[in-house]
Amino acid sequence: MVLHQPLIDIDGRRRPAFTDSTTEARPDNLAVFPTVTATRVDRVQVTHVSLWSVLRSATVFWIATAAAIFGFLVAAWTIASATGALASLEALLADMLGADEVSIRSSHILGAAGLIAVLFAALATIVTTVAAAVYNVGAHVLGGIELELDER
Repeated sequence: MVLHQPLIDIDGRRRPAFTDSTTEARPDNLAVFPTVTATRVDRVQVTHVSLWSVLRSATVFWIATAAAIFGFLVAAWTIASATGALASLEALLADMLGADEVSIRSSHILGAAGLIAVLFAALATIVTTVAAAVYNVGAHVLGGIELELDER
């Protein structure tokens, strides 16, 4: 829907300022402007979020986040082991502690990291669901969040 088409006076000739075609060649180097269209704007209030939907979405999100972090840690540990950084760290710890030998067990470290990742995902999911419940209570009292949606 075209809102208006003002006329421009160029060389004594009146022409529409806004045209539908932007690729058509224009005489007299007339600048072409895109068509101005009206957009419908709707206002929506979010007064309730489904806790079951939040729980499912948060579970998927936090498990994926924990898996990505754990994958990064495994890759970093593998690179550190391949480059000899772990052997240097073991030697440094042996010198600092005055021990004959210090051994860092990769299986224990990565197992603990995996357990921490699982606990992190579970705790973050619970916190997210509780935050959604708190939002529902607050939205009931205060009216929620108002969003403006427009069609483009």
